[in-house]
Amino acid sequence: TRLPVDISIEDCEVVVDSCPVFDPRHHVKRKQYAYTIKYRRRQENDQYPEELMGTHLMRRAFDSPILWVCPWTLDDSLLPNLCKNLQGKRDFSNFVHKEDRERDSVLDIEMGFEFIETKTEHFEHNSVVATSNVVTGRFVFQSARFRRTMLRLLVGYCVDVCRGRPGAPTIDQIFDQNVAQQIHAA
Repeated sequence: TRLPVDISIEDCEVVVDSCPVFDPRHHVKRKQYAYTIKYRRRQENDQYPEELMGTHLMRRAFDSPILWVCPWTLDDSLLPNLCKNLQGKRDFSNFVHKEDRERDSVLDIEMGFEFIETKTEHFEHNSVVATSNVVTGRFVFQSARFRRTMLRLLVGYCVDVCRGRPGAPTIDQIFDQNVAQQIHAA
């Protein structure tokens, strides 16, 4: 009852441990976070009119209030490989809030993307029938710990790459310490 609307507990169990006092922040073995997103899938020969791409046309009455309705079309074929290349044990300080970069940011994370639903929408605009695939998917992260703003910035980076944002750092550049400003400016 004390959790905000954007946090929910799906499973809980009592764990008997050798530790006399259990601290949920310091004694945790694994955390999992999910970040749900809804977007239009970029298609070859995309004829979807710009004026019909607004996020207000994708949000539905029963959508979760914590769902991010992304305003850009995305090439989601890049997501599986992108998530695979971002995960592992590495220094994630470029994805950490600037005030927290002094602390240890070498983390071992697992990251993936799962497709939840794809719907085809048809619209008529100026006598042209346009078709668009609206996709709902979820980024899933697992690790023993995470750093402040890390997941939000990882999702933002993936979206930047999938929308073809000019100047987005490549995977080879992303963990270079000089790239942090580009990530945080996005």
